Amino acid sequence: MAAEGSRGALQAPAERLPVLQDSEASRTVAAADRQPPNARDGGETPESLRVPAAEERVGSSLGGRSIDPVESLSQLLEVSGEYKIPLPKAKFQAICSALHNQICSPAKQLSIENHKELFHCVLLLARSSPDDLLAFLDKQQKIEHEAVRVVSLELLRAIVGADLPETRVKKLLIVKSTLSDQNATTQGTFDRFGSLIGRIAPYSCDSLATSRQWVVDCISCLLCIQGQSINLGSAEEELRCLREALTAPDPEALFQASSKMARVVSEYFPSEQATDFIEATLGGLLSASPTCATAAGLWMKIILKECGGAMLDKVPDILAILYRHMPTIQEGSLRQFLVEAVSILAHHHREAVISSLLSKRLPMDSDTAELWRSLGGDPLLATQVLQALIEKIKTPARTEGNITSEAEIDRHLAAAEPLSATCAIFEVVSALQSSKAVRELLPELFPVLLQQVSQTLGQELPLPTRSSPSEIRKGLQLPEGNPCR
Repeated sequence: MAAEGSRGALQAPAERLPVLQDSEASRTVAAADRQPPNARDGGETPESLRVPAAEERVGSSLGGRSIDPVESLSQLLEVSGEYKIPLPKAKFQAICSALHNQICSPAKQLSIENHKELFHCVLLLARSSPDDLLAFLDKQQKIEHEAVRVVSLELLRAIVGADLPETRVKKLLIVKSTLSDQNATTQGTFDRFGSLIGRIAPYSCDSLATSRQWVVDCISCLLCIQGQSINLGSAEEELRCLREALTAPDPEALFQASSKMARVVSEYFPSEQATDFIEATLGGLLSASPTCATAAGLWMKIILKECGGAMLDKVPDILAILYRHMPTIQEGSLRQFLVEAVSILAHHHREAVISSLLSKRLPMDSDTAELWRSLGGDPLLATQVLQALIEKIKTPARTEGNITSEAEIDRHLAAAEPLSATCAIFEVVSALQSSKAVRELLPELFPVLLQQVSQTLGQELPLPTRSSPSEIRKGLQLPEGNPCR
């Protein structure tokens, strides 16, 4: 989209803008204006906005460059936005209708490039006149035609995802409007509850009081959708009270109100959507707003604490998501939410967490070591984890079966498990604050560790797989003979 002609138009001085009146872009708008505001009522897509096929583009050129009416339109809209020149309302409505019709049209499948061009034009309209565009899309959602409604929702999602300065304040209002519409039409299970809660919840501590209150409205809509066949009971009343509490300017008061809201939601949270929720919430931890990031972490902890008991089959996936995000979340207080989430999961499903962490290959990287240390914060949990690790060393897993590549991998992992468990013991003990717990386990722990040392003497210890000279050079800095790190 960033064609040379577009850049030239944006750099033109204001007095030269009238030259565009005879351009292809201005003829595009003029043709669109001759169409009825809602072209869906029997009207056709304006020829000037119809996306041409490849062979049509080849036949028309200017200076050796094919003419694309949609690209010309985007140039005009970019100039309009750059110089704050509002389009006449009739032309704006006609362009909205033409673009919407083009995207909805079942007659010809759009290429990925054409699809992006049309959506880009819609985003430019959102920057030019957000209120008018949102009003147009709101009307489209009320049309009894599934394709029209789906495209309208896709465009709203694109506007929210683009995070435009002109629509940022209206973002939650858009979501609220969309959810209200969804509430009236959805039947059965709503499979996006977890991901939407994860995206919306952090804004409960946004700097704008209106945004915080819109979060309550959005969550109320989501609960109504999720619990259509359930009596929400006092949940609606609690949310109404929390809506008022979220007007407080004090961050601590906001965190308390947001946490209470998370507990209300946890009563209706579907455990099968746990991974979607965690993925979306971790995106909130990367928010530019410290209070929103903190709110995201609080919601993750509360949902895991209240609903984690039903997430046994999701433990490996949740740990994989947490582990994958650790390199990108380095700020101390936010990273703490990740390690606390692992500890909370371990309280619910200790064996599943231990097995998942032991499946990591040796040598143990710093992120895996930190996750093991998170299990040493609570003396009771740490003692239980250490006892389980001792058993892993005493009775290593065995694999039977034919000699295949998969079987060889299984045997390798089984052989490495006692060594992984030994490294894990080191990390857990290093984080354990209670010397009493270590003393009580020492009679059982010490002979097991000695046994493991004797078994590994003379064996080739696992080394990291490296594929580049730079990684090999980094590896030379590793402590020799330490398979744990």
